Amino acid sequence: MLRLLAGLGLAAMLFTTNVEAQGTNATRASLEILRKMQPHVTWDASTAVNADLTCTGGMDTAVVGYTKDRVWLGVVPAANARSSRKPVVDSFSVGKHSQNSFCGVPVKIETHTMDCDTETGVLLGCVPIEGCMGFSLIDGMCDSFHFYWDSDRRALTWWRR
Repeated sequence: MLRLLAGLGLAAMLFTTNVEAQGTNATRASLEILRKMQPHVTWDASTAVNADLTCTGGMDTAVVGYTKDRVWLGVVPAANARSSRKPVVDSFSVGKHSQNSFCGVPVKIETHTMDCDTETGVLLGCVPIEGCMGFSLIDGMCDSFHFYWDSDRRALTWWRR
């Protein structure tokens, strides 16, 4: 019995190590793509998350980057996804005190189960799909940017209070 449990523990450890290696490889490949697309941006590998963000069943990679007065978001769809989605790059100002501005840096990414209901109503085009995640960009100083996959527009969309 102990031998079986030890074997299961080893199998779980190998599975976890394999998943982490795949995430590391996806992050590395995504950073290369983003650096070619926006070479002037300093992409922060420590912010990278790997999750199904485009609702294709594959592990997409999201990364935050910085320039002098902007925060950048890069999302690279999974290479093995069931679609031909292109990488998405968007930028937001810092300190402009507008609806599409961060209050400061650094910014981190947090993934969460996609929830289409907010305190102001249902998000347009939001369809909860098992395994598909939403995510937020958080600077810790003002309201976060919340992203979800808009099935009607077939694009990432964000909202903020």
